[in-house]
Amino acid sequence: MGRLFRASVLLALILAWAPRLSAETAELVADIDVNGGSSPSGFTPVSRSGVAVIFRACDGSVRRVWRSDGTEAGTFALPGDAVPCASAEEPRPVAAGGLAFYLARSASGKLHLWRTDGTVAGTFRITPDTIGPISDVTVFGDGVAFRVGDRIWRADGSLLGTHPYAVIPVTAVEPRALTGLGPWLFFVARGLGSANEQLWITDGTEAGTFPLTDFHTSPFDPAASPEMAKAGNTVFFVALDQLWATDGTAAGTAPVLSSPTEGGSPTDLTVFHNALYFMADTRRNDLGRALWRSDGTAAGTSTVRLIGTLAGLPAWLTVRGDRLFFVADDGEHGLELWSTDGTFDGTTLAGDIAPGPTSSYPRWIAAAGNLVFFAAAGIASGLELWESDGTPAGTRRVQDIAPGSGSSSPEEITLAGDRIFFAADDGVHGEEPWSLALDGGGCVPSAEALCLGNGRFRVVADWRDFQGNRGDGTAVALTGDTGYFWFFDAANVEVVLKVLDGRGVNGHHWVFYGALSSVEYALTVTDTATGAVRRYENPAGRLASVADTEAFGPSSAAGLIAEEPFVEEPVIDTWDEVAAGICAPSATRLCLNGGRFAVEARWKDFQGNTGTGQAIPLGGGDTGYFWFFGPDNVEVMLKVLDGRPLNGKFWVFYGALSSVEYTLTVTDTQTGAVKTYTNPSGRLASVADTGAF
Repeated sequence: MGRLFRASVLLALILAWAPRLSAETAELVADIDVNGGSSPSGFTPVSRSGVAVIFRACDGSVRRVWRSDGTEAGTFALPGDAVPCASAEEPRPVAAGGLAFYLARSASGKLHLWRTDGTVAGTFRITPDTIGPISDVTVFGDGVAFRVGDRIWRADGSLLGTHPYAVIPVTAVEPRALTGLGPWLFFVARGLGSANEQLWITDGTEAGTFPLTDFHTSPFDPAASPEMAKAGNTVFFVALDQLWATDGTAAGTAPVLSSPTEGGSPTDLTVFHNALYFMADTRRNDLGRALWRSDGTAAGTSTVRLIGTLAGLPAWLTVRGDRLFFVADDGEHGLELWSTDGTFDGTTLAGDIAPGPTSSYPRWIAAAGNLVFFAAAGIASGLELWESDGTPAGTRRVQDIAPGSGSSSPEEITLAGDRIFFAADDGVHGEEPWSLALDGGGCVPSAEALCLGNGRFRVVADWRDFQGNRGDGTAVALTGDTGYFWFFDAANVEVVLKVLDGRGVNGHHWVFYGALSSVEYALTVTDTATGAVRRYENPAGRLASVADTEAFGPSSAAGLIAEEPFVEEPVIDTWDEVAAGICAPSATRLCLNGGRFAVEARWKDFQGNTGTGQAIPLGGGDTGYFWFFGPDNVEVMLKVLDGRPLNGKFWVFYGALSSVEYTLTVTDTQTGAVKTYTNPSGRLASVADTGAF
């Protein structure tokens, strides 16, 4: 790029930059359904045989249970019967004792209970062929309990450990909503000759199975299980749109508050500091809802602070160490992320992500170490992944996964070991599983990812050919700033890219790429230090080079590069004929396509200095590149392909990462034919000459 540019880059290298709270980068785990997204759901951690998550996903034809440890190699479908993608979703898996338990249908359509430790060998069915219809799987002790007709079964994850546990009395009609809390199991059922449901309890014995309530009207939503939580020796539940508490006896079961307006319609029951926190009605603020706390008594039940969510919206109460995070509106900031230590003064706004009364609508909050992760809608970035330590300074977007105003819409954020997993749509792959390492490792190079700019920038490529097939580009690093991708063959370079530090010139990092391919592809560049993302999309049929000298900077918005790159027809001189000979490779000469074609480069910089390009061949024999000013700064890459089966010609492709003046000379040593390609100063372009020789 010239001596002035190189001096500027050296100056920029000494400038300081502010790191993010943590330097992790979210990555696509696997493209399970390459034609539209696998819609993963039910992320559940397992840890007995290594930390991983299991989830359900559709591969385009069938939905089955998958596992992942956050790597593509460690992501695969587990054994068991699959169902068509259009089938109704089964209940989400539950985690207990380091295992995950889930319901899956056999080939006959019958539901069975499976267990998995996240390995193929550790995944198997634990219910017998003769068992009846299974429902209501719930965590119970170190395993699960589930209902089969009028019987409750218990399972510890082994074949011998699956057995009947309790009999539901005939006086409990149409039982449902089995829920395990501590040593007890609860369920809802109607009484004989009654339309009103009651809450029942069982300890597994006949004497210990009885109704706790005596409602004379319909207390529960017939389409949902009642919300329940256990704090100490008190079990809380919601009935008749009120908060109730029980000590496990009928005599000790009563509503916590008698007011029909204060504390009504409680939701989001969450245990924190051995007390219950929840959202409920109040007439003392304009929103009509507030954050409440209860110890199970009327005297010990009160509002924490008069902020809350709108009726019908979840507050996502989530415990992280000594703080409880939740979503609330205080009448000034819209619905934003808050946290509390349980006191009025200790309840603070974590961050005003959408400034002013506009709401960012945080959701799917998950605690991980000293942080919580969640999805929220920023002003310029759509609905994306965020993190917070509970302070405004420590609340920031992790990554703009769907660049610009698009939304990746993260869902089901789940912690497993030192990673979080979630479902997201980056705008290229559809909704697929993603993973975020929490160790602050920054960019980690892989077969699909380049780490450029001293490891700060992560680059991946996704392609779609003219037949509609899709795939990930395979990454090959050349220097600390430059690398390339191949799509179909390791010997066939498709696009080369470099990230340069131009902060000494204009305060930005610069992105250059040159194409040797006209298929549709997208290059996604992520700044792991800030979470900013740029995506460069090349439509099918276009061959172009791009120079984005404002890609990443203090004021540039991360997003989609929508501008059409500057493309010109190549300047190709007339044919020349020289004596045929043999190509002898040298420091300034490439010998390509079996050594038949000799390629040399001459350059002139912006100050009028001239020189000869230094040649670097690549594996495969068809491709190489030239550097002009330094071995770490690739300027132009060129390949010669044998297209004679298609049009009787050899083809020349080159992609530029330089806008200085240069001339490429290509000689066919068998015929003596010569072609030259001249790039005028200031132009940055890729060229495809499919009639070259």
